[in-house]
Amino acid sequence: MQTRNPTSIILLAVIACLLVWNGMEPRPAIIAATPSNTTAAGSISVSGSSAIRVQPDRVVVIFGVETFARTPSASQAQNARLSEEVLDAIRAYDIAAH
Repeated sequence: MQTRNPTSIILLAVIACLLVWNGMEPRPAIIAATPSNTTAAGSISVSGSSAIRVQPDRVVVIFGVETFARTPSASQAQNARLSEEVLDAIRAYDIAAH
């Protein structure tokens, strides 16, 4: 009876695992090539596009003001003042409030 070296047994096991693992890898499917732009006999195909350009008549402005103060009432007063300044700047461009 012949005794094998433990290193050769480990090497054989690794080779066997690699062979099994390689056999389990999915293979890409073969797909038949078909023409993508075919039409049936006696059919009509139509396509088109359109663009309309108009002057915008409406704008929506959403803004927020954030302040930090020692008390909530001081912060609220600063927010009100800053919000009014932003609204005044918007009104300066003749943008009506909705």
